[in-house]
Amino acid sequence: RLTCHAAGAGAALASDLTVQVNLYIKVRMSPSLPPAPSFSTAQVAHVAGVALDTLLTWIKRGNIELMETEMPGRGREREFSLHRLLHIALVARLAKGGMEVKPASAAALSWSDAGNPHRIPGGLFQTGRTLFVVHHGVGSPDFPPTRIVNVNGKDPAVSVLAKLFRNPEGDVKSITVVDLNDLDQQVRQKLGL
Repeated sequence: RLTCHAAGAGAALASDLTVQVNLYIKVRMSPSLPPAPSFSTAQVAHVAGVALDTLLTWIKRGNIELMETEMPGRGREREFSLHRLLHIALVARLAKGGMEVKPASAAALSWSDAGNPHRIPGGLFQTGRTLFVVHHGVGSPDFPPTRIVNVNGKDPAVSVLAKLFRNPEGDVKSITVVDLNDLDQQVRQKLGL
């Protein structure tokens, strides 16, 4: 427990800090929260649909962004979170569609590691389909512009196409679209979740 002593205008700030710290500690230390699942490199390769040697090469070359906990050092096996596994599965899907691995990994981070008020990082929209769109021919080839689009069954085809091709950076020459609902379902099915 952090204790803050303040008077006057700083008292409210100190009180807020104490509440925030207590809440954080309670959530992080709670024995009722199950541990987050982790997966071996072999499991990740299998679920993502790539050969183990291929995934290891991607990691060795720095094509896949890893957190410190996923790079344990010599003699210890890597452990990947479900979050990172989904990222690698999307990279594999984009690479199979013809994208280079490094730009595919950079693009996939916009879904796996960033959210918005309507979906969490690496998550899906609550309704409709969640589509991952990569715009080709604009922006940097090393970090192509992406969008995560929510489409429901009532959208007319013209509206859907307009959503997919809309890009503030300029005219889009082509797009790659991945149905993230399908990707998420396939990953969870292979993991038995």
